[in-house]
Amino acid sequence: MNSSEAEKNHLNKKNLSKNITWIGFYMLVLVLFINVIIMTLYLMNSNYEYRIFNHAYTEAVLPDQDINQVMKTDIVQIERYNLKELEPGTEVVMCCDYQIDIPWVERVVDKDMDSNQIETTYDGLLSTTVSEDHVYGVFIKEASILGTIYYSSSFLTGYLYLVASHTFLVLLYYVLILGRKSERVKSHSK
Repeated sequence: MNSSEAEKNHLNKKNLSKNITWIGFYMLVLVLFINVIIMTLYLMNSNYEYRIFNHAYTEAVLPDQDINQVMKTDIVQIERYNLKELEPGTEVVMCCDYQIDIPWVERVVDKDMDSNQIETTYDGLLSTTVSEDHVYGVFIKEASILGTIYYSSSFLTGYLYLVASHTFLVLLYYVLILGRKSERVKSHSK
């Protein structure tokens, strides 16, 4: 292999490396842009109206905790529900049991279709009857990290922080990865 072929091979590797770096940048921008769109949809659907998605995220007191101790809340995923389809044993997220203004994950004990009321229990000992309006949705599972992010984005402050962090990530990639690549290319061309 002569020197011109070696130089040509070196330039091809450099161009390939540069192209891969830019492809990585564009992929990051695309993924973060799609995530911002999804976060915007969750911000628009923050009152459990299920206008866009058939599920939502909320903070709730999880079951199997002693109500006489300090109780922990967690972010949970909930789905739209239909009163007709609720069966005894179904876990729902409802507001304000025990005179505490926090959503609770409780089990359905019974339902009254005529008055649109649901009887639920948290601990299996005490039950309470609430209007259908107090139920946010059917409990699905504890939220993943993405669910937590989407829950945070349902509040304006959380949404703005998350959009700012996405912008910071893009700028960081650009400055640290692409900026150094262009400096190396300039120093090699001299």
